[in-house]
Amino acid sequence: MLAQNTKVLQERYTLTKLLSSSSQQQSWLATDQDGGPVLAKTWYYPSEQPTVRVNEFETLLLII
Repeated sequence: MLAQNTKVLQERYTLTKLLSSSSQQQSWLATDQDGGPVLAKTWYYPSEQPTVRVNEFETLLLII
């Protein structure tokens, strides 16, 4: 799983606080390059190549 202060999506976002976690996904409070808050959801992607790759996790960002 990912760790606090990990930079994702070409280092544009920094994971700051783990909100929820399971064996297949994590939800994070993150900050963008300007310090604005975003919600980042990551999930395990074990087979096909995902479009955005952070280690073995794919990341979806939602602006809050």
